[in-house]
Amino acid sequence: MLEPLEHEAALDLAALALDGPLPRPDAERLAAHLAGCPACRATDDAMRGDARLLGELARADAPPRVREAIVRRASGDFEASLWSRVLSPLASGLQAGTALALAVAAFLISLIALALMVAGEF
Repeated sequence: MLEPLEHEAALDLAALALDGPLPRPDAERLAAHLAGCPACRATDDAMRGDARLLGELARADAPPRVREAIVRRASGDFEASLWSRVLSPLASGLQAGTALALAVAAFLISLIALALMVAGEF
């Protein structure tokens, strides 16, 4: 006798089944669960419908520049952006005291700006 599936496990198997056949015991357990659970059966039907619709979408090739950038990043062979080159050393080099001092300075500047706005001088 097959061990019954919980709803979450059944939906996980239903999602896996969209990518290809399940091993026989899993497929049988899923079929048994779906036969007796209208909510999971409806979700399975919806997922299968979505997968079918996605499969019908027209394919579009990415521009060569985008494909090349993806390949470079995936291979680790890319030039970091200006912001990451500037901020990375700052983020890794800041000590706790420096970070705290910067936070306090930003807070004080905000208070001064607020006071000037309230006084109508800003």
